[in-house]
This record gives sequence, structure tokens and C-alpha cells, in this order.
Amino acid sequence: TQNSIGRMFLGAMVPALLMILLLITYVIISCKINPQKAPLDLEQADYVEHTPKQKFRILRDGLFSILLIVTVLGSIITGIATPTESGAIGVVGAILLAIVFKRFKMEMFRSAGFQTATLVSVAMWVIFGASVFSNFHLLMGVQSMVANFADGLDLPPIMIIIMFQIIMLLLGFIIDEFIIVLMCAPLFTPIAVSLGYDPIWFGILMIINILIAVQTPPYGFALFYLKGIAPPDVGMGEIYKSVTPFILLNLCVLILCMIFPEIVLWLPNKVMGG
Repeated sequence: TQNSIGRMFLGAMVPALLMILLLITYVIISCKINPQKAPLDLEQADYVEHTPKQKFRILRDGLFSILLIVTVLGSIITGIATPTESGAIGVVGAILLAIVFKRFKMEMFRSAGFQTATLVSVAMWVIFGASVFSNFHLLMGVQSMVANFADGLDLPPIMIIIMFQIIMLLLGFIIDEFIIVLMCAPLFTPIAVSLGYDPIWFGILMIINILIAVQTPPYGFALFYLKGIAPPDVGMGEIYKSVTPFILLNLCVLILCMIFPEIVLWLPNKVMGG
């Protein structure tokens, strides 16, 4: 969609903080009401008393890691480097930190390289398939058809946006989120812009929507990822039940961002100009 990656990052920050605040508040209140949801086993708790020197080393290591993250994101937001270049900076920085702190191992490096190559190869095939699909849409005039269909509905612009959100939410039940972005962004974003909406705002709505979709039963992919790392006695039914409050809270954030676009647009406009 040719949107600025820096503006997208900035636009996502306030909604992300709002989402984190709501989720943390829910977890704290829920555990206060029912302590069995997060029992504290003092007998099995592993407490380690650190010396001042160890505390300083932990703080130092953490600051270097935070500095690396700030450097990567800052280079994207300020436009100093492209996302690809910033990723390369992050890789080089991580390797240098591992060498400086004497944690670099060639076996670890080879393993990370192999895993990266595997993920990239899968992602490239997904991008290739989605690109073919998008080009097919373009050649067949699907974007014009969708735009004409939206115009023919004679609905208020915000209702068209809500309709797009519902479509993406339903697609998230059965399709990977990456594919949804590559399929829907080229179709829906131009229509949203033609209706007078900011593309950054619509892009963040899309990301929040997809975040909700991948958590939604029965085929939310995030639920199966969670099952893979959960204890063996935790069943899918329990996961489906426990995820409902988080879905509702994320929906609240989505609705708030739709009603108050400045939640998304204030920070990028403040930092990078309107």
C-alpha cells in the first residue's frame, strides 16, 4: 500500500499500550478475584539472591539489549534506514553483543541461520502465492468490482469500514494472518482512502483485527500455537474458554480506534508531521 513503515510503527504504539494496559488490568483483577488462576507456590519458587556486582551486570546487559531495539526501531521511524537495512543492523548488533559478552557460539549461529533460512523460504512462497493472487485480482478488475459494490450499497463510509473489518475477522478463522494482509490490503486500502480515511489509521485497524482473528475459535492459529506450549493437561476447550475475555478487550481497542482515529494518528502526526 506504499504506507510509511515509520508512521505505521508510531501509529501502532498508542493502541498497543492501550491494549497492554487493558490486558494487564484484566489479569490482575481476575487473579485478585480468583487466586487459583495464578497460584503462588512458595515451596517451589526459585529465589536467587544476587550480589551488587551481579545486579549491575544484569542491568548492563539489559540496557545494551534495549539500546539495540531502540536503534533498530529508531532507524525505521526516522527513515534513516529501510526495514530490511534495519533488520541487518539488528543482526550485526546482536552478533557483536554476543561476542562482547562471550556468549557467541558457532553452533548457535549455524542453528539460527538454518532456522532463518527455513522461515524465509516459507515466507517467500507465501508472498509469491499472495502476489500472484493480488495480480490476478488486478487483472480481473476485482478492486474496481469491490469499489463499485461498496458504492452501490449506499451506506455511510464508516459502515463500509466495519464491513471490511468483519470480512477480515471471518477470514482469520481459516486463513493465516500474513495471507490476509497480502490479500485484503491491496483491495480494501484504496477504497478506505477514497472514502476519506487515513491509510495509516486503516492499516492499524487491519492489524488489530487480524490479531483478534487469530485468537478466535475454532481455527484461530494462535490458539494452536498456545496449545503447543501449554502443559499436557490443558485441553483446547479450556483454551477456547480462557481466551474469550482477551478477544473482547482487543475488540474494545479496535472499536475505540475506529471511533477516535486520533488514538492511532496522534503520535505519527506529532513526530513526523501531519
